[in-house]
Amino acid sequence: LMGGRVEALEFIVERNARVIDVPLQQMKRKSNLLIACIYRNGRVITPSGKDAFQAGDNVVVVTTQKGLNGIDDILA
Repeated sequence: LMGGRVEALEFIVERNARVIDVPLQQMKRKSNLLIACIYRNGRVITPSGKDAFQAGDNVVVVTTQKGLNGIDDILA
């Protein structure tokens, strides 16, 4: 996106992920990173600060960060 400066990435939240059950407003994330949506049980969730990831969620992240290989890589 935007000439290669921005990426949209999709991650599956695994059972052992450190991000599970942490409200987004409390999660210490890397800068320049947007949680665009959470796909859970056939529903698309537009996340708010009170939402938290659950095992099995698909999460779309939009970022300028490089080297994100899994959902835990969004953490600062």
